[in-house]
Amino acid sequence: MKIKGRVLLITLVLMLVGIGTASALVYHINDSAKALKEDYQEQIEVYQSEKDFKIKNDVSHLTQMEIKRMQTETQEYLTQKLGQDYQNSLNEKTDEIIATTDEKIEEIKLFIDGLINAN
Repeated sequence: MKIKGRVLLITLVLMLVGIGTASALVYHINDSAKALKEDYQEQIEVYQSEKDFKIKNDVSHLTQMEIKRMQTETQEYLTQKLGQDYQNSLNEKTDEIIATTDEKIEEIKLFIDGLINAN
């Protein structure tokens, strides 16, 4: 019986050591997982805080190019529209002068005819 007792005692001790070792390993895994989560959270927070600044720097040249394009296209449009408006106004005045001149020519012709016919 002594041997059975010793075997039982050794088995019990080995079991307790195994459970303790397993518990320690689980604790280390849990601790490592917690540390990784904290590290990743910190990395994400740093990324989020720097993201807008990085994007702003990366697109600043594009922004300047787009502003220049906007100025160029709208200036060309304005110049075109002003030219069209000027041409339309010039045509109106030209038509008005031609119409007035035509009226005066007819008036003078009638005047001349009246003078010739009066004598």
